[in-house]
Amino acid sequence: MVVFDPHGGLIYASPSTQQLGYACAPSAPPVRAFDLIHPDDRPLVEKALRHASSFGEASVLSPHRVRHADGSWRWLEGTLVNLLDDFDVRGYMLIARDVTLIRQSQEALAQHSQEKAVLLESITDAFYSLDSSWRFTYVNDRAATLLARPAQELLGQVKWTVFPESVGTDIEERYREAVQTQRPFSFETWYPPLQVWGEINLYPSAQGLSVVIQDITARKVHEQLERDRLRILQMTVEGAPLPDILTEVSLMVERQRPGTLCSVLLLRDGRLYTGASPTLPPVFTQAVEGLRVGLNSGVCGTAAFTRQLVVIDDVATHPATQNFRALAALCGLHSCASLPILDGAGEVLGTFALYARQPKQIQAKDIELMEKARHLTALAIEQRRLHQQLTHQAQHDPLTQLPNRALAAEYLDHALRQAEDGGGDVALLFVDIDDFKAINDTLGHTVGDDVLIEVARRLSTCCREGDLLARAGGDEFSLVLPGTPQSAAVDMAQQVLGVLRRPFALHGRELYVAASVGISVSPQAGRDASSLRRHADLAMYRAKSRKLGYAVFEQEMNRRTLERLQLASDLRHAVENQELELHYQPQVNLSAGQVVGAEALLRWRHPQLGMVSPAQFIPLAEETGLIVPLGEWVLRQACRQAVRWTAASRATLRIAVNVSALQFERPDFVSIVAACLHDSGLEPEQLELELTESVVMQDIQESSARMTALRALGVRLAVDDFGTGHSSLSYLQRLPLNVLKIDRSFVQQVSGVESALGVVKAIVALAQHLGLGTVAEGIETKEEWRLLRELGCVDGQGFFFGRPAEAGKGWPVTATE
Repeated sequence: MVVFDPHGGLIYASPSTQQLGYACAPSAPPVRAFDLIHPDDRPLVEKALRHASSFGEASVLSPHRVRHADGSWRWLEGTLVNLLDDFDVRGYMLIARDVTLIRQSQEALAQHSQEKAVLLESITDAFYSLDSSWRFTYVNDRAATLLARPAQELLGQVKWTVFPESVGTDIEERYREAVQTQRPFSFETWYPPLQVWGEINLYPSAQGLSVVIQDITARKVHEQLERDRLRILQMTVEGAPLPDILTEVSLMVERQRPGTLCSVLLLRDGRLYTGASPTLPPVFTQAVEGLRVGLNSGVCGTAAFTRQLVVIDDVATHPATQNFRALAALCGLHSCASLPILDGAGEVLGTFALYARQPKQIQAKDIELMEKARHLTALAIEQRRLHQQLTHQAQHDPLTQLPNRALAAEYLDHALRQAEDGGGDVALLFVDIDDFKAINDTLGHTVGDDVLIEVARRLSTCCREGDLLARAGGDEFSLVLPGTPQSAAVDMAQQVLGVLRRPFALHGRELYVAASVGISVSPQAGRDASSLRRHADLAMYRAKSRKLGYAVFEQEMNRRTLERLQLASDLRHAVENQELELHYQPQVNLSAGQVVGAEALLRWRHPQLGMVSPAQFIPLAEETGLIVPLGEWVLRQACRQAVRWTAASRATLRIAVNVSALQFERPDFVSIVAACLHDSGLEPEQLELELTESVVMQDIQESSARMTALRALGVRLAVDDFGTGHSSLSYLQRLPLNVLKIDRSFVQQVSGVESALGVVKAIVALAQHLGLGTVAEGIETKEEWRLLRELGCVDGQGFFFGRPAEAGKGWPVTATE
């Protein structure tokens, strides 16, 4: 307690006041009470004094600062009592208490609250707190924005009342779980009001719940972009349909920029066609379909023409969109941009366009996103183009560009399924070029390739819509003809043969090409593709072997084919089963009538079929390659037999053996002949090897070299069936021959056909000119013998002198009239 006079002079200070250390002890120097009051607080004290003086009653004195004896300022509060009317005092009495500690605590708390508020407001994330009754106790500005409510409106309100849409959702469940478990909790959610993603972090306490919400929209958008990009790349790699990929690219951009609309247009023949436009109004898509590439031809046509980005801020005023303004306005499209899609070589593949709902809405970030979309689109288009190229290469012949065997097989299967569902026939034609190997071997593969290309071109002119022409391989082509009966298939075969008969003018030459066509028609020739192919092949070989031009499959062909297959199988075992035997036909000197040798002829005595004609099994052996081991067996047996005859008759007899093309072409043929001579002991000049003109002329250089090697062994060489081939006199002069064998077709007409007589005369004269011997084949009458002898033919053979017979049965040593 302190008493002071009206002028502020100190009259009395209670002991407690003095004990507190205030500068008011009696021993202290005189002091005015007002001097102890902080200058800033004196107006407050003076106001209290005036109130006490005016009303004569006590006045509350709010906290104010008073100087302490140690020089510090202390806070006092109390009551001021007017004692002016008290004659003993004549002044004022202040009853006060020291509230310095309380004041300091309040200031510290206020400072802390202010700092906390500043800190919370400075956080870029949204923050709000809830008490244990779920009432908002604090909301920062970012949280108010995120929650779309003013902070003052939220404070004191229950969250579930203000936001009833959250009740019963996973959001409420997680809030309550965090409070109940008193464990922090974090999760992500989408905020529709602001179209943003938030990461919600919950921090429970005894007082309630603190909530921090971080805006993760940018991260989520980027993650979505990466997911979309990777999915599109995966679709591209896996070969998904191009429209599906382009649609995904468009939706990727639209997800990144809500409210925009995208389209992809693909360039074809100078115009742009829709590749994808998932959200554009169909009426607008249809209007720009087939858009011409050029300046002011819409945003996309202009971008494709200039090969540059085109941005149109206002569709209503830009000259490039003058033809689409009304429709664009109707569809709510007011600004747009388009980028040309380019391949690796810089060629335009199409365009990527972005449309916005407001003018000037296309921003730099949109262009950056479009660049990503353009890159993905270009990859997809180029991948599709590469896939198409690879598919085309896999399904087409690289030389003729026709479908290949695999694609033809697929098409045949398809045609047969359709025929089975709807009825009708399916015809299959196999076309084989005759003697094509001769073209390659004599004129070269370049000419051969050009012939095949021209054949493909001519055959394609025969095709109708729905027909498929394919190159089956080598010199073979196939035609699949859906809905074609047998009569129409035959007409097609005749048409094919007709277009191929015309001369081929290639590389300065005029060539003629013949072909053989095999025809099979479903259902007569089979209901499945395998049967049709097999039967068309059989028919084609029938046409080729009989030089028919074309042949239609018949069930009889199957039987003959099976017989041939069985015969080929039996032939493989004929040697080991000792079913083969050699018959010998004598060769006679026509002047002396004396046997000078024999021709070894192979015969097959089948255990079930009896004697099988050489005309049946020799071609079969040629086709299967069995002729090589069979030919060596014949050569060895014939050499041994000739040695036995020589030993028995003490006469030197020749033995003639036919050599096939496959035998003669083998690199080891000369060494095999040498081994046969050595093993049998036969003198080389007793062995005569007969070669056909076609074998000799196939490769004249190779033939000459091999024949020279045989002549070096001492072996005699004869050209069999001379006159039926195309031997050149210049070639014959170069070959180391000994004998020309005159074909039986001339011999048997020599006595009745003047032209045949002339041919024989010419051959004999040619042989004499070249110093070669002659052997006439097929002499059957005495008149033929006489004429040939008079013409100068040296030797002959035929039924007139003896039929082929086994060695043990023999034949006359001297022929008689």
